[in-house]
Amino acid sequence: MSDKLPQTTADLKNWMDNLTYDFDAPVPELPPPGAEGVLVKRSVKWSADLDQRLKAAADAKGMSQSELTLDESAGRPSCPERLT
Repeated sequence: MSDKLPQTTADLKNWMDNLTYDFDAPVPELPPPGAEGVLVKRSVKWSADLDQRLKAAADAKGMSQSELTLDESAGRPSCPERLT
């Protein structure tokens, strides 16, 4: 098997059997709470209608729904019309 990801069940088993862990490797420090630029992942639920309007507004701006939502929540309105 080469350096690429396993392609068969046998390759995957071999790959998994040969994984090694370095428990002494340094753990990177996390940024302090409230650090600027740190984003927290959240799952939200909204109506299908709002989702469609958000997608249309994001498409019209040439950005993803996530980018549009982040701009709106950060007070950088990308979409002057309200989506709600």
